Amino acid sequence: MKTIHKTLIAISLSAIIMPAVISSAYAHGDKVHKRHDNDHHMLKQLDLTQSQKENASAIIKASRVDSEQNKATFKALHLELQQQIKQDKWDEAQVAQLIGEIDALKLARAEKSRSSKQQIWALLSPEQQVKFVEIEQSRIARASTKMADKGQKRQEKLIAKLALTDEQKTTIEPLFEQLNDNRKLLQELKLREKKAFINILKNGDDVLPGMPMATIDTQSIAIDNANLQHRIWHTLNAEQQQTFERFIDRQKHNMKKQRGHRS
Repeated sequence: MKTIHKTLIAISLSAIIMPAVISSAYAHGDKVHKRHDNDHHMLKQLDLTQSQKENASAIIKASRVDSEQNKATFKALHLELQQQIKQDKWDEAQVAQLIGEIDALKLARAEKSRSSKQQIWALLSPEQQVKFVEIEQSRIARASTKMADKGQKRQEKLIAKLALTDEQKTTIEPLFEQLNDNRKLLQELKLREKKAFINILKNGDDVLPGMPMATIDTQSIAIDNANLQHRIWHTLNAEQQQTFERFIDRQKHNMKKQRGHRS
């Protein structure tokens, strides 16, 4: 299997901002399990031989162990970032440091995921590789549709629950609008990166092709998102802040419940 040259990639930083606004920053563990569950489901569709099943399962298991080892660190960084967002005084240097640490973990996780897919790819016959690409492309298409709607619907539901005053709406709505624009950009970059990786597998390329996304400063966008959230949080009164946190807790509960139903 040819190796892929390490280069800048678009890391979706939506998972490091408030879940009610963009995505669930608290669902790292659930996402890890969901990703591995999806991998097992994909393998079932490839009609693998017994030997292929054993080897592929071992690859996924090893990847899961690595993910679990980083889980506690990832969660601690997320919680610390959320506390920084809620501080009265905005500390951009500290926020940037936390985001940089989270970014490094996400980069390592993304590289491990690609490595696992490469190893599985090497096990497959040409016919199975064709099927593999079809499955991955279908996943990307479904993810694109879900991403387009999920964050917006969650945001609308949250705003309704907060019962904002007219003055608060005037302040907060433009901030939410900017968060949405950033969310869409980051999600689009993530999808494009996934598509590029599938093309690498198909074409057997050595080097990740130059992509426009590589020039986007995703860390700056993440810092901007954190600042927008900081401003939103401090526009809310104490009661609204409690409502906000209850909404987040409910989102976490629902995600765990949905995962339990899939198991």
